[in-house]
Amino acid sequence: MTINRRQILARYGALGGLTLATAGAASADGVQPAGQTATVRTADGAQLRIRDIGQGHTIVLIHSWALSQVLWDPVVALLLARGYRCVTYDMRGHGHSTEGFSSWTADILVDDLARVWKHRELADATIVAHSMGCGTACRFAGRTSGRHALRLVLVSPTTPYNIRTADHESRVSHAALEALHALWIADFPQWVTENAPAFFSPDTSAARVQWGINLCLQTPLTVALAANRIDMETDYRNDLRRLSAPTLIVHGDADVSASLVHNAQATAALVAQSKLKIYAGAPHGLPLTHALELANDIADWC
Repeated sequence: MTINRRQILARYGALGGLTLATAGAASADGVQPAGQTATVRTADGAQLRIRDIGQGHTIVLIHSWALSQVLWDPVVALLLARGYRCVTYDMRGHGHSTEGFSSWTADILVDDLARVWKHRELADATIVAHSMGCGTACRFAGRTSGRHALRLVLVSPTTPYNIRTADHESRVSHAALEALHALWIADFPQWVTENAPAFFSPDTSAARVQWGINLCLQTPLTVALAANRIDMETDYRNDLRRLSAPTLIVHGDADVSASLVHNAQATAALVAQSKLKIYAGAPHGLPLTHALELANDIADWC
C-alpha cells in the first residue's frame, strides 16, 4: 500500500532538527570562553549530558525531537560572541543522554529540565526552545510561575496541541499519527531520508542534509516513537495560559513540520505577553538556516 507522507502528516514532513559542527566563539579579547561538560543523574537513573559555556546573562537552549543539543551550535557560537552564558543539554534518550527507567511523559521531560537547572545553579535566565522542546519550556515556566525563566523564546513551536478533537482544530488525527508510526517501524531510515530536505532551505548543501540524517538516525526508534507521541498528544493549552514570562514566538512561513496557524499563531493567542515574529520563506530548521537572524532576535529579547 502506498501512503502519501504529506497527506499522512504534513506537520512532521521534516526532521525536528540538525546541527552544524562549529567551534566556540571567541570573546571580544580573542580568548576562547571556558566551557564545562557535565553529566547529571535523574531520580529514575537517566544520565543527562550538559554543556555550560560562557559568562553573562544565562540562556538555556532546549533541542527538538530525535536530535541533540548540537542543534544549537551555530546560535550558541553567535551568542557567546555577544557575551552570553549558554547552557544546553541532551534530552533523555537523545545524544549522549540515557533514557532512565520511567515511562515517557511530558512531566518527566520537565523534571529533567528542573534537574539541569538545579545542577547548574541557574537563577534568572532566558529559555530558548525549538519545536518539541517548546512544550517542555512552557510547562517548566508555568510550573515555576515565572520565578526562574525571565523570558521565553519559542522557535518553530509545536504547541499548543496537535491532535484533532471535537473542540480543537488541527491537521493531525489519531489515525494519521498511528499511520506515521507504522511507517517508522517499517523503515525509519527511509522516512528520515525522504523527509530531511524539507527541514532546510532549498540552498542547503547535500552534505548538511546528510549530516542531519545521520544525526537523527542515532536516536533509537523506541525513543523517537515515545518522544513524538508526547509532542503530538500532550495538550499544553493550560500551560500556555499560565505563562507570565514575556514570550517571543519565531516561525517560518515555509515550515511544513509545524503549522503557522495551528501552532505558532495558536500559541501566541494563548500567551498573555507574547510577540509573534514570522521569518519569510523560512523552514522548520531555523537554528541552522537562520542562525544569525535568530541569535540577534534572542539577544534583543533577553
